[in-house]
Amino acid sequence: MPTSRPKGIVFVSYAHADRARVEPLVDQLKTRFNVFWDAKLQPGDVWRQVLADRLQQARCVVALWTKNLNDKSFVTSEVELAQRRGVLVPVKLDRDAYVPLGFDRWQHLDLSGWSGKSAGGLAQLFTLIRRLLAQPAPRPWSNALPEAAGWAVPDSTRAVGEMRDLVREVRTLGGVLMRNDGPMGEVAATLDEIHATYAAASEAIDRFLAPVVGAKRGTLKTYAGLAGGSLSRLVDDKRGHCSRILEHYGRAGGLREWLVERTQPSVLADADAAFGRLATADGDLFAELSRIGEVLTDEATDIASLLRSEQLRPAAVRIAAAERTLMPLRRQLGSAMSQLQRVEASMGFVPGRSR
Repeated sequence: MPTSRPKGIVFVSYAHADRARVEPLVDQLKTRFNVFWDAKLQPGDVWRQVLADRLQQARCVVALWTKNLNDKSFVTSEVELAQRRGVLVPVKLDRDAYVPLGFDRWQHLDLSGWSGKSAGGLAQLFTLIRRLLAQPAPRPWSNALPEAAGWAVPDSTRAVGEMRDLVREVRTLGGVLMRNDGPMGEVAATLDEIHATYAAASEAIDRFLAPVVGAKRGTLKTYAGLAGGSLSRLVDDKRGHCSRILEHYGRAGGLREWLVERTQPSVLADADAAFGRLATADGDLFAELSRIGEVLTDEATDIASLLRSEQLRPAAVRIAAAERTLMPLRRQLGSAMSQLQRVEASMGFVPGRSR
């Protein structure tokens, strides 16, 4: 047995119905580690806040899955937070323990055969805990948007700005086509791809911000639904695609061939540059906006976790931070869509008509 305890709190997460069977395991852990479990709470403690504080401080979270767990258990929320901080040790106390969908893909330590009377059979658990405690302290759980938003939102903002410039280039080309009655359908279809990408990103942000009236109980269902990946799918399914733009511009007998025969080299060069940039947008401009769906899905997952464990104040702070970060991008998307609609109207197009 170690002569000294490693530093750091070991947080034990379990279903309250299992308290009696969990206590012998906690007693074994206490002989080696600094353990916190909710039996340590004192009368008068604001227990949910104390749990949240200890969970943030924990260097290791031992999550005990049993048949008594269910989707409403606070264990689920605690495990989500621990997994994101990289401090989770998932354990099965029952071989047929209830493991919620999404958690079943992890490798669990099986202690279903443990006698409950001695340290025999717990060596692997002790090793896993010591390994986590020996690592540098993880960053505390943040009430701000995740790091991904630190680059995804600015990159999306830059992408929208560049797409607006390209729309102006296409508008200039449209003037040439109108004078010569050229293949306007290709231009309309190209603008539709841009319109679809703007609209998909805007809709995802709108759905995420819809319940921003406050972190009340009623918002849990909304954010839990968004956490399932619906925002990522929305953007992926509805955004535009560069392959279609390339087809509109470069196909045999298409727009470029028409321009070669009827415009000045400088106009053709500008068209090649604008459509060439748009034709690679799947890997760049459109992709930047698509990542917003992923960021929003991750953020909805975090907010749902906080709400599920009734951490209403941290959830409210998190939602407010998301609103502050996302609203400038949403306003820019709205402005870009207005610009695009004006361009389409000036060229006689109806958004989406060519699709």
